[in-house]
Amino acid sequence: METGTRGKTYKIGQAAKLLEVKPFVLRFWESEFKDVLVPIRTPAGQRAYSEQNVDTVREIKRLLYDEGLTIEGAKKRLSQAQGRVVHGNVVPSPVVGPAPASPTDSRIACTSVAAAAESGRPGLAPNIEAATQAETLRNALRNALRDVRSELLSIRDLLGG
Repeated sequence: METGTRGKTYKIGQAAKLLEVKPFVLRFWESEFKDVLVPIRTPAGQRAYSEQNVDTVREIKRLLYDEGLTIEGAKKRLSQAQGRVVHGNVVPSPVVGPAPASPTDSRIACTSVAAAAESGRPGLAPNIEAATQAETLRNALRNALRDVRSELLSIRDLLGG
């Protein structure tokens, strides 16, 4: 579905398929994230998701599924993020720090964490140090998986599927 000046738009079924969620999930998220997710309505009253809406849903999905936040936590995170307004919709900026440039960078980060753990740095209590290292490792792995997923989605889009 195309619209003249607004660029590509998607019917709810198309958007759901693109985002790998069910249409009822999109409708539910619309009701929960009213401030940031407002699809365009066609003259017939059907929902039409713009590219900006799709980006917003991707961010909501990432916060809920990948980061494991609750609806309230995701709302709070989205409200804290600086957003830009496009066609009346707020598109959140990335909420997390920059991802590694490549999966190799993530592996290097993981190796560095493992080396630090083996070195037994003095000064931190062992349980605090271990928790910090575990969190750093989780973040590095999460970033690596996000990069791999992004690459796979790009490949899928290139293949037309």
